[in-house]
Amino acid sequence: MKRLGLLIICLTLISLLAACGLGTDNTMPPSPLVQFQPTLQTNVLWSHNVGDGNGGYYLRLVPAASNGVIYAGSHKGVVTALDAKTGAVLWQVSVKQSITSGLVAGGGNAIYFGTGNAKLFALSMQNGQVLWKTAVADEILAQPQYVNGTVLVHTLSGNLAAYSAQDGHRIWSFDEDVPSLILHAAGQPQIAGNMVIAGFANGELVVLDINSGQVIWEQHVAYPTGDNPISQMVDITVNPVVVNGVVYAATYQGQIAAYSLDNGQLIWKHKISSYAGITANQSQIFVSDAKSRVWAFDEEAGAVNWRQLQLLGRGITGPVIYNDALVVADSYGYLHFMSLADGHFLARVSIGNGALAQPISYLGNLYVYTSTGTLLAIHSAKK
Repeated sequence: MKRLGLLIICLTLISLLAACGLGTDNTMPPSPLVQFQPTLQTNVLWSHNVGDGNGGYYLRLVPAASNGVIYAGSHKGVVTALDAKTGAVLWQVSVKQSITSGLVAGGGNAIYFGTGNAKLFALSMQNGQVLWKTAVADEILAQPQYVNGTVLVHTLSGNLAAYSAQDGHRIWSFDEDVPSLILHAAGQPQIAGNMVIAGFANGELVVLDINSGQVIWEQHVAYPTGDNPISQMVDITVNPVVVNGVVYAATYQGQIAAYSLDNGQLIWKHKISSYAGITANQSQIFVSDAKSRVWAFDEEAGAVNWRQLQLLGRGITGPVIYNDALVVADSYGYLHFMSLADGHFLARVSIGNGALAQPISYLGNLYVYTSTGTLLAIHSAKK
């Protein structure tokens, strides 16, 4: 109860600090949209309303994609399957519970997601029928992960558990202590070979054996500093990234760090604050920071290659790489396309409403799910 009480206090401070809160940074006005000459041709292929979106809460309801179909869930419990090319609705169901996580597709036959009342659902890809549901440790805000018949779930209370994709029975469970005051978000566990990589609200990065849940190594990406609970928050709410045998993780009010996947040895670190997301290609690590600046770091040495500062205060999502561009959505209804080489703007697209969920790249298109429940398919090409 103490943790939940403090979390409620944290969420009421959003308008003062944008600290626990995420989304737009109310301590600064949004940067105006700068003028530039677009070098990409962008087209909205289709858009469709699929529910109430995140219902006004900070929920990163990332859609799932599989076999030419996009699956999206809304806070009020509506799940919709749409043809990825045409946007035609294939089916729509209501699970009558609040969906609080993104969706993940797995095994060619099911999609998985979490709810606010601590349930993990499996729905048939074919018709949306509930295949099974099971109770978990706490509210699920992190997008589940699927690998080889196993669904991995990271709950708000610091529990990471593996469940059978066939019937939902629990295979193993791991608990990490979390502070009293935490961000209302969590990162999706990532997979590398037989390892599960997850970040927690205490700033700890943990690598576990996927079969047993035994810890292989763990590292503190950041330690709490400051003289009050808010300044001591160092949550890892972004999804870790693995590239070329190196794990990259970033914390709120802390740093981004690179570790050897094999043994957890620190390779480099850099001070930063991020809750939105990171992504990578084979040479650079890209980060959206807490003030909506976009950073590009050299993968090997950690040097800053470039920063894009003209989105300050716009509440951007984590970045995604799409068609040789880096793309973020913002909380004011725009998609921003940037050069991977130096961060300059390539294109901008109005999406009508803001987005919290990181866009996804699939079958040559970009899919964006807005906070009010509109799913859009966008295509870009060089002019």
